[in-house]
Amino acid sequence: MKKLSVLLVFLLITGVLLGACAPKEEPVVVEEPAVVDEGPLTDLGGRDLTIAVENAYLPFNYIDPDTGEGAGWDYDVWDAICELINCTPVYVEAAWEGMIQAVADGQFDAAGDGITITDERAEIVDFSVGYVAIEQRLLVRIDEDRFETIEEIVDNPDLKLGTQTGTTNYETASTYLPDDRIQAFEQFPFAVQALIAGDIDAVIIDEVAGQGYLGENADQLKLVGPSMSSDFLGFIFPKGSEIVPLVDDAIEELAQNGFLNEVNAKYFGPDFSITYDDLFPPEPVDFLACEVTDIGGIDDKSFNATAWKGVEDAIAAYGIEGVYLESQQQTDYEANINAFLEEGCDIIIPVGYLLEEATVEAAKANPDVPFAIVDVNYAVADNIFGSGFAMNEGTFLAGYLAAGMTKTGVVATYGGFAIPPVTVFMDGFVLGVYKYNEVHGTDVQVLGWDPATQEGLFTNSFESTDEGRSMGMTLVDEGADVIMSVAGPVGAGTLAVFEDQGSGFLIGVDRDWTIDYAAQSDYILASATKGIDKFVTSQIEAVMNGTFTAGNLAGDIASGHVDLVYNPAVQVPDDLKAEIEDLKAGIIAGEIVTLPVSE
Repeated sequence: MKKLSVLLVFLLITGVLLGACAPKEEPVVVEEPAVVDEGPLTDLGGRDLTIAVENAYLPFNYIDPDTGEGAGWDYDVWDAICELINCTPVYVEAAWEGMIQAVADGQFDAAGDGITITDERAEIVDFSVGYVAIEQRLLVRIDEDRFETIEEIVDNPDLKLGTQTGTTNYETASTYLPDDRIQAFEQFPFAVQALIAGDIDAVIIDEVAGQGYLGENADQLKLVGPSMSSDFLGFIFPKGSEIVPLVDDAIEELAQNGFLNEVNAKYFGPDFSITYDDLFPPEPVDFLACEVTDIGGIDDKSFNATAWKGVEDAIAAYGIEGVYLESQQQTDYEANINAFLEEGCDIIIPVGYLLEEATVEAAKANPDVPFAIVDVNYAVADNIFGSGFAMNEGTFLAGYLAAGMTKTGVVATYGGFAIPPVTVFMDGFVLGVYKYNEVHGTDVQVLGWDPATQEGLFTNSFESTDEGRSMGMTLVDEGADVIMSVAGPVGAGTLAVFEDQGSGFLIGVDRDWTIDYAAQSDYILASATKGIDKFVTSQIEAVMNGTFTAGNLAGDIASGHVDLVYNPAVQVPDDLKAEIEDLKAGIIAGEIVTLPVSE
């Protein structure tokens, strides 16, 4: 399952003399018995030794999911140490937060938990000899290709780092980033869940612990980059503890007799298969979330897929069940919704403007079933929560960016269908180009859409990449070198045109296209993103919590549901980025108009 290279460093302890000679007796003079210096302890006489463990830190200590008993490297090693120095280990579960101080205060005789040896900690506790050198690494999502090193994270202000509070991992993060770019969690499982959900971009974690999260998450997570530091781990004790030299001697003996090699192979080797998923499985929840897709399908790398990500995030967070039905044609909308009504779904999530009529009809006929519809914010029923996204704000920024990056002086856009959730993208894009021309005195031309007449180019498809290729070739022939496609996976055909000719840029929509089309990301300038996943997850949470009510989401830049995401691999001039940030502030303040004004 995993392969881990752990450097074991064992410090040799010099031998000590045990016992001392009693003073010589005089036969005549009777004196009080002399105090005998017994020297350092050699045997704890079977006494109990309280050892603090978190029982949540693989592979050092955890509760075995099969037996319900404590297990791990700490348990095996401390059992062996106590055999050598004649003590009885009593393992006491304790939270990591406060564990070191609790040992310093004498609440425990010692603590395991893979504690990093630092000068600051050594001021309040004593450490054993270092028994392992641990590497600090970056844990990221499996599809992460924006960075591999901490330095690249530092250079991208949009990236956020997570870790566990009170750890050396947090200290390492703090040496690279300001506090507002670090999110601290009480336990690493929470940080990792936030990473999987996309709330943060990476987690700084000890490699040993990071390996423990791969297991069943191997299709979601990976460790990247070089080690950021190599730190020795040791057991801790109250200051001045007489146990320390005994434990040091025992560690040396266990190293020499081969025990440590065996226990390290057991817990740090490829045969160790317990993961955090085994330790903290989500509690089963009797809740079914059901998505009905538009005709683009669940893997459209656009709005259907983004909605499904919201369901998947809820599955991961709450242990619910999620299912979907794909609409192959518009006549499937009603049939798919009815199928889910028959199945007893707790919430039905229709995705797309074209599902509005079927959704309203079903909602009114089934008033006890909550519906959360994507891209419809005007449907009226007591059990519908709609969503509208001011994509004109994000695409306004995209149009400004396109005008600033074009080399031919011609940019373009086209849509899948001439429907409001599509044309609103195109309105914003064209007005963004106009704004750039106004600011810079340029004359960048924009093809494919006229905001005044509401006429433009459409493929009449949310599926056909052939249509996207054909449309892309037509626009490129007319001089366009930056194109924004608002047609779901159809845009992949246009992206292929740029890849074939080795130049030009596509602007993606709905989600970050550099993730979904990583192999072609050199030809992706940016993406105008829509937080459909956040909307879906929030409505599932509302139904689960009993707080669901009818209403509508007004998603925009200010709410974080709309944004422009740059491709970090493309060099956008800093002054152009600064202008776009100023525009973003102006949009939020209501000072910049991003939709055509009706006469």
